[in-house]
Amino acid sequence: MDHKEADPHPNALVARLRQALDEAERLARQADWTPGSRWRAETTGPYGPRVVVGNPANGEWSREVNVQIWACEDEEDGCPEVARSWKAEAKHIARWDPVAVLRMLAAHRGIIDAHSHPDPCPTILALAKIYTTGGD
Repeated sequence: MDHKEADPHPNALVARLRQALDEAERLARQADWTPGSRWRAETTGPYGPRVVVGNPANGEWSREVNVQIWACEDEEDGCPEVARSWKAEAKHIARWDPVAVLRMLAAHRGIIDAHSHPDPCPTILALAKIYTTGGD
């Protein structure tokens, strides 16, 4: 079933879930300015933690954090702690690249299609916790 088609057993929860998936897809596609490119974290090197986006064969782009703070080693200024935090942020951002998010959304749509009934089953209720405030 195409995710844009009407649900065969419409209910408000499934409608809200589909709306949330559509919005997440829209955002992922906007962020995927090089369609299908992979994002990866580089947490070492002279440029500090960064997320590299693209395909090496076609050229890559990176998003970098503040190099001055990365180069700082002053314990009193908290530089090592900031660097650790930025490394974790880079890894997290790269893990949730648009390709991975679109793949997850397709799986969630499949779950909704398989479990859409007049009364939401436990699977739909669990999935709703990801996409709705309070999981209602």
